[in-house]
Parts: sequence; C-alpha cells; structure tokens
Amino acid sequence: MAVGVMPFVDCAPFHLAVRDGLFKVPFPDMAGALREGHVDAAVMVDPFITEAQRALRVEQLGDATSGPTENLPIAGYASSASWVARNPATAAAFTRAMKRAQQTRADRAVVAAILPTYTQIDKRTAWFVNVGAFPASVNPIRIQRVADLMRRFSVLRSRFDVTVMIG
Repeated sequence: MAVGVMPFVDCAPFHLAVRDGLFKVPFPDMAGALREGHVDAAVMVDPFITEAQRALRVEQLGDATSGPTENLPIAGYASSASWVARNPATAAAFTRAMKRAQQTRADRAVVAAILPTYTQIDKRTAWFVNVGAFPASVNPIRIQRVADLMRRFSVLRSRFDVTVMIG
C-alpha cells in the first residue's frame, strides 16, 4: 500500500513512477484511492476534501496551507501584455469580475447557492467547501517563493526570475 498521494492534475490516475513512496493521483480520484485502499493518505483541496470527509468520514491530519505554507500562491491568472493591449476592455472586465467574486465569497449563503449551479458539488457540500481567496494585487515575493520551491524540488531545471512575467 502507498504511503500517500500528492496532487498532480496532469498525470494519469495511479501513475506509480514516483519517488519517496508517493503516488501521483489527480484530485478527483483521490477519494476513490482512499476508499479502495490504494493509499493511506492524500493531500487534498476543496471541494474534494470536504466531499471525502462527508462521504468517507476521513480525518484531516493537517492543513497544507497553514504555517510555513500560509498564503503560498497555488493558482493564478495571467495573460500576455500583447493580449491585454489588444483586449483592454475584456481584461478590465475580468479584473472587475474577480474583485466582485472576492466580495461575494464573504457571503456563505450566496456561495452555497451558486456552487451547485456550475459544478458537480451538491447543495449540502457547498455549505462547507472552503472557497479560496485571490489577492487583489500580485506580490512578486510570494510568486518568487513558488518558483524557488519548484526549483528546489526539481520541477524547474534552473532558477526562474518571476519579475520578467509580472507587469
């Protein structure tokens, strides 16, 4: 049995060519891997962890986004400067929509009502899903930290200076 699974969305389910006893399993397949006994533990994010806690009664052993990893960016949006120059209205509309979404996410009832309309999350689970926050501005130090960690763990072959992509 595996020690655990790590989230790698771009891999085939249960790809076993992994170091340190960890299996690469896509987020949607992690609960099934736990249920079937293929793994003992999984690093999961919402809505998958909320669904697994409810359906499988799994116990959360830790929070991968607290302590030294608190506020570590795990997702973001980007576009080329040339695209923004060609599509300024669309870029501005996207920015406004993201700001509005951040304001709306503070209202749990609104979030719980909206999630089931465009995802496969049921109404009951939607009340408990932790909806992440997107910062209103880009912090180059936090983004560089991600690139540096990617280099440290051999995801990148050389150091990448994120300032070249932040405008």
